[in-house]
Amino acid sequence: MQSMQLPQRMALTEKEVESPRTYAEIQIDLLKRIPAKYLDTKRKQSATLTFIPWYHCCQVLDDYAPGWEGRITETRFTEDRIFVTYSLTIHASDRSVTREATGTEVLKELDKEGNIREIAYGDPSSNASSMAFRRAAAGHGLGRYLYDKKAR
Repeated sequence: MQSMQLPQRMALTEKEVESPRTYAEIQIDLLKRIPAKYLDTKRKQSATLTFIPWYHCCQVLDDYAPGWEGRITETRFTEDRIFVTYSLTIHASDRSVTREATGTEVLKELDKEGNIREIAYGDPSSNASSMAFRRAAAGHGLGRYLYDKKAR
């Protein structure tokens, strides 16, 4: 069995991040623009969306907010969607701050003939979890500008 090579640790600045730091100091780093090589794009209908993959979110949080904690706090289903709520806590020298966000994904889609079609990229649970995690990270500042069409 071949071993998987993990991505290199990402640093957004030249200096090594020291811990413990205040939440304000951590947030200053998280609010910085993410280097383009760590971003990805996907097409959704006629739009091209730029996003940071979940594993790069982990790297940035590891670099700037060591000891962060995250967990899925709720999973709900409707007939055709899954909804995931993710809680992300950053522990700083002056306080711990928690942000929660939701992610959703279609469980099934119908093709033009009305037949159930498999979702093309990943499974709905993983996709919704990833979305919720990235949105919770944006709540702390990480890649927040990616959600603002004017700021991109």
